[in-house]
Amino acid sequence: MADIVRAHVIRDGRVLLGLRQPPDERWSTFGGHTEAGESPEQTLVRELREELGIEVEEYRRLPDRETTSEGEAATVAVFAVTKWRGTPMNAAPHEHSAIAWYRANDLAALSMHDAARVEALGLLGEEP
Repeated sequence: MADIVRAHVIRDGRVLLGLRQPPDERWSTFGGHTEAGESPEQTLVRELREELGIEVEEYRRLPDRETTSEGEAATVAVFAVTKWRGTPMNAAPHEHSAIAWYRANDLAALSMHDAARVEALGLLGEEP
């Protein structure tokens, strides 16, 4: 079971990213920690409802990746979300100072985690 879930929200050749609040201040995908008894898929639905105010309808799971969270090893379940109900909004301003849509050619200039950039480029049909 994954400890953390991250979601690439994809539409019309663009990915939706959130600018993390300080101290991180990098563009990131959406998601968070899995709660007790929750599957990665349940975490995905809950986190996107909390952070973007959307209801996930279609997604696919990508390969998991390993990371460190709060000083401990963690598994990240990664998803591509391609259909939802509602209009994405910054429903968690305490986590993200802004949200914005980006095309593949915009990603190189953004401050973001390399793993998320590579995943997003792959989803948008570009080589990293």
